[in-house]
Amino acid sequence: MMIYLKLFERFLQDRRGPIYENLQLSNKLYFDNSKISKKDRDEILKITKGDNFTKFICDIWYFLLNSYVSLWRGELWEVSEYLGGPSSKKAKWDYLKMVYDELKGYNSNIFPIEEFNYLGLDAKPEDFLINNSYYSGNNNPYFRFLRNLFIRSNCVKMLNKMPSFAKRNLKETIRKPIFDRDKGDYQEIGIKEEMASIIQEMKKLDKFDDERKNRVLSIVFSSGNDFKTALTQLKRIKNPDTLQLTRDDILKMVGDDLEVVYDRNDVMVVKANQVSGIQKIGGNTMWCYADKEKYSDSSMNSFWIDYSEMGPDRKRCAYVIVDFREPQTSRKFMHVLTGPSGSYRSKILFDMFNNNVEDPMTELERIFGKDYLEIVESFWWKIK
Repeated sequence: MMIYLKLFERFLQDRRGPIYENLQLSNKLYFDNSKISKKDRDEILKITKGDNFTKFICDIWYFLLNSYVSLWRGELWEVSEYLGGPSSKKAKWDYLKMVYDELKGYNSNIFPIEEFNYLGLDAKPEDFLINNSYYSGNNNPYFRFLRNLFIRSNCVKMLNKMPSFAKRNLKETIRKPIFDRDKGDYQEIGIKEEMASIIQEMKKLDKFDDERKNRVLSIVFSSGNDFKTALTQLKRIKNPDTLQLTRDDILKMVGDDLEVVYDRNDVMVVKANQVSGIQKIGGNTMWCYADKEKYSDSSMNSFWIDYSEMGPDRKRCAYVIVDFREPQTSRKFMHVLTGPSGSYRSKILFDMFNNNVEDPMTELERIFGKDYLEIVESFWWKIK
């Protein structure tokens, strides 16, 4: 039995990193020498019950007392609020309890915090206090640890609102540190904002039944995506019934505003003669003139004038290229060709997510092959 307990303890230590420590260090570093007062000691032990997180909680408390209080001119409320805590000095032990609870529930496989790797057994807060200019402000590891701990907490709460397969399929993203030194604060801000936006966009799916809602979410949270891609796809999908377009689906859309002008080798080109044609086939793209929910009719007509071309018959048109070789979650599944090269506008080819294709000729060659000029000019203006 003792062997199993030792193994379990080692498992916890590996899971939580070097922070999993013992009470003796707390006595030696803080309590015996009165660096932390007896009153504060009693409050800390009420929280930790003397468990193996006690030393790290003491580290954090000692750091707050000796660094952040002076850093923020005694306005502890401003510090603690910024770091996810309460807004009153009277609630300081509630704040420390929040930190403790987050530590107890920490799982390094979900939004790991890199400070866990070196704020532990041998770390001493006095090494990182404010009188060391290198560790001032945001550069201080205790500051960043506390901030990231509560950023992580909010992200985990948002993650739990997403379907279980989202956690499974986005595991590579979830296992990245909450703070990336190469990206700086932008990594922290980006993750928070992307996840919050995903939660808001998911609410818009409530108008659909469960089968159609799950159809959308299974694409949005498909394996290999990250939160940014998931958010982009959530914003573009407006009609779950046209998520899996087939040739037959497109042929059923054909009318005065839409006609097929090319259909070979798993590539179909559809000519949109009116803005309504673009809206039919491009309802799940991010093209401005296909978004009936976001823009008024007058705005979309204006976009149609800007991003279509006057053809030889003196009527405006645009060409939608559908590449059935690409997965329908890919931005390359569909492009819109808006105007010939050499016109006043250099942006002539856009992918499904409304990104301008910087080198349209290379992309057209990828889609149609080496004879792309002859093929494209068979239905479009001369382009070279």
